[in-house]
Amino acid sequence: MGPRLRGCRPWPGSGKVALSSVVGATAGGILLAVAGRVAGLPDFWGIGLIVAILAFVAVALGAAGDWYYVPAAIAAFGVVVFWWIATGMDGWAPGGGGRDSLASLAKPTTAGTGAFGGVLSTPWVAVWLSCLVSLLVGCLLAWASMAVTANRRDTVSDTAPGRPAGAL
Repeated sequence: MGPRLRGCRPWPGSGKVALSSVVGATAGGILLAVAGRVAGLPDFWGIGLIVAILAFVAVALGAAGDWYYVPAAIAAFGVVVFWWIATGMDGWAPGGGGRDSLASLAKPTTAGTGAFGGVLSTPWVAVWLSCLVSLLVGCLLAWASMAVTANRRDTVSDTAPGRPAGAL
């Protein structure tokens, strides 16, 4: 039997961070799902409008109580959107506009082809799911780290030899 973890409780706010990660990543998934429908608007205005609406909802949820951590949700949202952009904005424009031509890379409709002409394209559902799982595994690893640290702190004295407890 392994060592018993004394005092092993989740750190304060760990549930809030995990919940906020789910909310933020899901908001990012909503953006990815709807982005293709607003691709006709000029200069990415559709994405800007959706981001503004989702940000308003995220902040309004934070004002509803202490159960939710807005900065973690916004960070999770940013992770999903960044990964979607890095992998070629799958689904943004049907067929994409940047296929087979360097000249077409200057056109706004290039997005949606996938990075490097579709070589590094990831479907938006896979982007959302991989980011969500990564964020939740990060919360779990942080909890495990805190549990191990709490166990070590119980076994190691916090006073140096010859120094009274509580002395600076």
